[in-house]
Amino acid sequence: MLAQISSSWEGLSRGRRFGVGLAAGAVLSLLSGLLATTLEAELGVRAPSMSFLLSVILAAIWFGQRVALLTAVFAALSYNFYLVEPRYTFGFAGYEDVFTLLVFIGAAVLIGGLAGNLHDQRERAREQVRVLSGLFTVSRSMAECTNEREALEKLAAGARDVVAQDVMVYDQADSEAAPPTTAEAPWQREEVSAEGERVAVLAWKRTEAQGAEQAIAVRLLAELARVAIERTRMLQRRVEMDTLAATERLRTALLSSISHDFRTPISTILTSASSLRAFGDQFPPATSADLLLTIEEEAERLNRFVGNILNMTRLEANVVKPRVEWIDPLETIEAVHHRLSKRVAEDSFVISAPAAVPSIFVDPLLLEQALVNVIENALVHAGDGKLHIGADYNANSVRMWVEDEGPGVPQSDLARIFDKFHRLDSSRNTQGVGLGLAITKGFVEAMKGEVRAMSPVRDGRGLRIEFVFPVQADLVTA
Repeated sequence: MLAQISSSWEGLSRGRRFGVGLAAGAVLSLLSGLLATTLEAELGVRAPSMSFLLSVILAAIWFGQRVALLTAVFAALSYNFYLVEPRYTFGFAGYEDVFTLLVFIGAAVLIGGLAGNLHDQRERAREQVRVLSGLFTVSRSMAECTNEREALEKLAAGARDVVAQDVMVYDQADSEAAPPTTAEAPWQREEVSAEGERVAVLAWKRTEAQGAEQAIAVRLLAELARVAIERTRMLQRRVEMDTLAATERLRTALLSSISHDFRTPISTILTSASSLRAFGDQFPPATSADLLLTIEEEAERLNRFVGNILNMTRLEANVVKPRVEWIDPLETIEAVHHRLSKRVAEDSFVISAPAAVPSIFVDPLLLEQALVNVIENALVHAGDGKLHIGADYNANSVRMWVEDEGPGVPQSDLARIFDKFHRLDSSRNTQGVGLGLAITKGFVEAMKGEVRAMSPVRDGRGLRIEFVFPVQADLVTA
């Protein structure tokens, strides 16, 4: 109750406070006179001074020192009118009544002043706690800002909570957004600067009761905004520098890979073609056919390198849009088997799958290319051995996998085999740009699937790459 009265009192303007204080002092004085009369009539207790002092103390506690002093004046008049002989008139029977009234007024003023000071100090402390709590909240929210716009938005929201409801944050160049300053609308302004330049202006409507406190709070808010803006700028510059460094590393790695991996097939093609052109009529048919096959194989190898680079560029540009449809995973495995039949001996393929596997909602071309990339990676790095290709399913998902019988991948490298340009330090084979598995991961995730790698598989050897796709019908999208 006391807190509600004090809060309502602090929210009033100065003119309204005077009117409310005048009314409160009069009402409390009348109630004290009524209380003193009742106690005397009903209980025979004559204690008028205590009753009127009670009204002064209550006024001081509820409304502060000024209203307490005003109540003391009303209480003195009521005391004289109701309880000093002759009653119901303003006057004194003798010097004793005058002395009693003066003592009462002095005591009322003293007690009311002390209680009022305590009230005012309590309200100031309460307001300071509110402001400090609000500033702490704003500082925490400012620490989470990632750009200047967000920092200024939180500055405006924090100023409305801490300073006043009438708050604006605008660019100094935007004169139309600036609020007018008139006698009826005393707007105050505080510049928000960062790194020596003006970023924005915080404008708030000053209130008479809290002018100094408002100014201090606004300066602190502007300082918090400055720190937040400078921090976001520093983070943005750091991100830009990291991006440039990563781009430079990527460019260097790409050029190094291209220069190394493209040199061999191009040299082989040029050597074979020039040999056929210069000495083709002197070669026996078997030699000519072998050179032509070499040209074809190296051209296909070069085409795969270029295709991988283009696919990775598409993935990083986020332009890969799967054309999904319901497909049979076993048909995709057969298509991959047929596509690689010229490069892999028939007895090297081991297909393990049940007679029927639930259909999955994917892009058949992307899925086929993802499987081909995994198999080609196994052909390059796993050496001789069988390739196990298979599929199975449960109630929620379909799994497809490729498993080799190579030396496997160390655990320290297992989580990185899907990174761009990553090659195993222990691998002796330097063919390839190092993009095949990265492209595979991008294709599968674009189709709402998941890629997993496991090694070793059996007897301390082998690498297994799994694709996991959900089978729920609600994944069908337009």
